[in-house]
Amino acid sequence: MWTMSAGPPDCRRGPGCRPFPHATYWFPAEDCAFWERRALAGDDLAGRIWMDSIAPLLTAGVAQRVPADHDFGSGLRFRPAFGHSPGMVRIDLETGAGQVVFAADILHNPLQLRLPDLSTCFCEDPLAAAATRRAFLEEVADSGLIVLPAHFAYPVAGTVIRRGEVFAFRYLDGRTL
Repeated sequence: MWTMSAGPPDCRRGPGCRPFPHATYWFPAEDCAFWERRALAGDDLAGRIWMDSIAPLLTAGVAQRVPADHDFGSGLRFRPAFGHSPGMVRIDLETGAGQVVFAADILHNPLQLRLPDLSTCFCEDPLAAAATRRAFLEEVADSGLIVLPAHFAYPVAGTVIRRGEVFAFRYLDGRTL
């Protein structure tokens, strides 16, 4: 949720900076509830992220909380990808030209292609994160579906391929991780 909502480094106007001032922002309701509870309970990191990036957008009325399986129409929808956080979603886009999945925090590191059960210290539920990651990799492997992991090095777009019992990432330029 945060990667897609936080302002860019050059957004220096302070808390609540809207890098896209005419946009409407959508957040998974389950994730909002989780991070808001953490912030109100005094969690410093969650509090700073929530108060700086999310709460001001909700307060300003330019953001909406929607279900984790929200369908926006025109081929754009949220799909649940719980584990990293209790309400994390991936974003699927289907057009006449093909399909793309914005994989959010399903994958943090290319090493997880070979070790899908490896979760990071940032995963709220490491077992659920690993199960989500494995199911995602099984779904997209060898499908030709374009995947955009939030944390891979640029250029981030590619496809997931199966290599025996593990997976690899093939960038659109043909390089393989």
